[in-house]
Amino acid sequence: MKKAILIPLIVGGALLTSTVAFFVTGVIYSANTAKLVTNEYVVDNFSKLNVETTTANIEVRVSEEKISKVICMENSKIPHLVNVEDETLTIKPDDKRNWFDKAFSFTPYETNIIIYASSTNFLASNFKASTGNIAVPKDFVFTYLNVETSTGDSSLKCQVLDEYNVTASTGKVNVETIAKNLNVTTSTGNITVSATLDNLNISASTGSVTLNNTLVGKNLKIKTSTGDVTLNDSDASSIDIETSTGYVKGTLLTYKLFDVKTSTGKVNIPPSILGGNPCNIKTSTGDINITIKE
Repeated sequence: MKKAILIPLIVGGALLTSTVAFFVTGVIYSANTAKLVTNEYVVDNFSKLNVETTTANIEVRVSEEKISKVICMENSKIPHLVNVEDETLTIKPDDKRNWFDKAFSFTPYETNIIIYASSTNFLASNFKASTGNIAVPKDFVFTYLNVETSTGDSSLKCQVLDEYNVTASTGKVNVETIAKNLNVTTSTGNITVSATLDNLNISASTGSVTLNNTLVGKNLKIKTSTGDVTLNDSDASSIDIETSTGYVKGTLLTYKLFDVKTSTGKVNIPPSILGGNPCNIKTSTGDINITIKE
């Protein structure tokens, strides 16, 4: 009986050891054969940006040389294709890895895509990354902008004249802008906004939401599950905030006509004024604490 038990244990241990060894060998092979290379491209005659990548960070900078160029510091096995067509600068990965590389993919260094732009004004543009971060400074103006990340963080300080959409999963989102309509969606990623807008729509699950000095001319809507909501010296013509266990606290700039509902949460709000702009706040167990800036 002991031999019958011992044989499967030996076989199982041998299989586990060989599997671990195979995995470690694959990771080492991938790390040793993937090299960091730098490729530079001079580009012109574009008014839109369409950038897609996986692990690389994306950054837009103002060109001091008065010419536009793209610098890709990238994995030699996942270079990026760079071209201009129909006034759109397109950057996307060209994955040259075989199945073995993909199965044991490991890049032991940071990769980056840096766009040096001679113009600061762009039409409809898109940025999409997976684990990479995205950064666009305040120098730039877009008519429309769509930004998507998974675990990468977004730091966006550009101005957008029309629709502005930002989506992330676990990545943090920080937006400082003047725009018409801003829509931000995350799962666990925290959201921080400092902006002047017509409309602001924010949706998060467990991620927290913080507004700093944000003025919304029309509708402000925030919905979270367990994520907390903080309003610092911010205001809107119409406010709708809904959380489950997350708290809602902060300072508004004007008195409101409050409609507040909670199940077990504590409530501390200023008195409503007749004819005031509506402020609707709903929580389940989250506390509500609102004051008016003097």
